Amino acid sequence: MKSALFGLGFGSLILALSACGSSSDAPPSADSACTQIAAARCARVAACNVNGIQVRYGDMTTCEAAQKAVCLSSLSAASTGATPASTSACASALPGVACADYNDNLLPTACQPQVGKLNAGAACAFNAQCQSQFCGIGKNASCGVCQTQPKVNDSCALLSSCGTGLACVNKGTVCANEGAKTGAMCNADTPCGDGFSCVGAKAATASAAAILGTCQPAVEMAGAACDPKRKTGAGCDPTQGLVCDPTSMTCVAIVVANPGEACDGSLTVCSSAATCQTAAGANAGTCVAAAANGAPCDTVVGPDCLTLSRCIVSGMGTSGTCETSSDACTASTP
Repeated sequence: MKSALFGLGFGSLILALSACGSSSDAPPSADSACTQIAAARCARVAACNVNGIQVRYGDMTTCEAAQKAVCLSSLSAASTGATPASTSACASALPGVACADYNDNLLPTACQPQVGKLNAGAACAFNAQCQSQFCGIGKNASCGVCQTQPKVNDSCALLSSCGTGLACVNKGTVCANEGAKTGAMCNADTPCGDGFSCVGAKAATASAAAILGTCQPAVEMAGAACDPKRKTGAGCDPTQGLVCDPTSMTCVAIVVANPGEACDGSLTVCSSAATCQTAAGANAGTCVAAAANGAPCDTVVGPDCLTLSRCIVSGMGTSGTCETSSDACTASTP
């Protein structure tokens, strides 16, 4: 699955694409506004994560094309409150967002969802279609329903996103803030903010209660000492392109491999949204290229889908087809 470490995911994209903004005497066209927001988002990913563009998209051109396509779909969605003007306003605001906030899904007011026209329970694809400003879409569903925005500690086991300012953590089960800084208590349900490591946390066992850890600055220098398991010390900052080598116990540069090349998912990760597939018990595997829209995918064994697409599964099982959100969702109840 795609890691949040390499940029904001599907849910956060929908936030930015359904943004609030200001009007002007000559509002931009949808094409112009989506070109702007695509460039702004991809530029922020590149600035805030050393390997973000390469890992998620492969290159800047692919990033901008993917972002623009989803933006155009969002602006043409039925009952949406989003407009080219509001989208352009978000694009203008993004360059001023600090990387720590951007990576923690703390977007400015101009990039929050607008109020849509659909009532609670109506089928939707984008947050800005809903009066509640939140479209709850299942992790492997094509469409969602308008519902109340999740809060901290709400379950996200069945959702693809927690909405504004929150992330789905603890293996995708709990909505949480990701802004805790130095000295704050942390665990799987209360993660540290961007650039910090949760050190010393222990999950509950049959014989012992859970122990909270503390947020400590992640190591940002290659060759510096680190703790890959974060038991007594901080790990390395992945947004700086670093990972903690468990052999040398020092920070080393993350290696990005192309589809078809060897990977281990830690020291060596895959580019272009490819999946690092390993055999049971193996420490290394091979990067398997992401599936294009309309191609088969599997939520367990892969391949994963291209960034901004999801593996839509119909019925039981784990196999499905890669799709992006569509206004077709409003034609029927999911």
